[in-house]
This record gives sequence, structure tokens and C-alpha cells, in this order.
Amino acid sequence: MNWEAIGATGEVVGAMAVIFTLVFLAIQIRSNTNAIRANAQYDIQIRLSDISFQIGYSPENSAIWSKILDEKLSETDLSIAELEQVHWVIRGLLVTYKAAFASYQKGMMPEEQWRIDRDFIRRFVNLPLVKPIIEVEVQQGIINPEFRREVLNQVDKAELSVGLHRD
Repeated sequence: MNWEAIGATGEVVGAMAVIFTLVFLAIQIRSNTNAIRANAQYDIQIRLSDISFQIGYSPENSAIWSKILDEKLSETDLSIAELEQVHWVIRGLLVTYKAAFASYQKGMMPEEQWRIDRDFIRRFVNLPLVKPIIEVEVQQGIINPEFRREVLNQVDKAELSVGLHRD
């Protein structure tokens, strides 16, 4: 065997090693991207689960949630302490759904899941106790313009009820 044949064989083996490495890296990147997406969805679900747990854990929190969902109540029907509780519950939900929207925008949440979340929040922000708090959150900059356009500009078009309260 001459040196040219050995050199050519080395180049072929080297090229194959580069191709194998690139394929391996592509597989690893795809796997990592899928894991990051799953983790982003998991984090949002854990946040929502924590909020649900906190609401259901105590009778006081459950009573506040029931008041939030009661379409017959207004701010004047609540004490100052209850209004504060309502505000913080609503802010927690908004921040969580804002994070879900950011995940969706970055391709970390499937469109179908975002549609479900978006439809819930659109209905939720129409509740009488929620609307004034949303206005405050907008004024304070808690709700960014993209989230506001996606969710709040179409609030009046939502026709379904929240469906979480007992009749």
C-alpha cells in the first residue's frame, strides 16, 4: 500500500467521523430541545397546580376563589382584606399565564395547549371582580403589551363561562 492510498483512506475515515459527529450532535440537540419544552410545560403546570392547591387547602382561600368566580359580586361586596386577597390571587394567575404565553411564543408550548390556556384566561378576565384588577395590572405594567394584545384585546369576544364554580 502506498502513502497516497493510506492518506485517502484517512480522509474518508475522517469525513465519516465528522458526519457521525454532526448526526450525533443533531440528535442530542433535538433531544435537549424536547426536554426543555417538556420542562417548560411542566413548570407552568406545577405553578397552576400550586395555585389550585393553595386555593383548595384552606376554607378561607376557597371562599375567596368562590367570590372571584361569582358573577353577581362586585368590589363593593368585599372587605378591604378580601379585595387584597383577590388581587394577589389574580396577579398570581396572570403572572403564571404570562409565563405560559412567553413559553408559547418561544416555541416551548404546543399551540393546542396555549389555546386552552388562552381561552381560560380570556373568560377569567371578564369576571366582574377580575376586570378592575386587570386594569390596575395593565397600568402598573405587570401585563406586557404582547400578552395584552393576545388575551385582553379579545376579552369581550369570549362567550363561554369559566366553568369552575358550582351553580
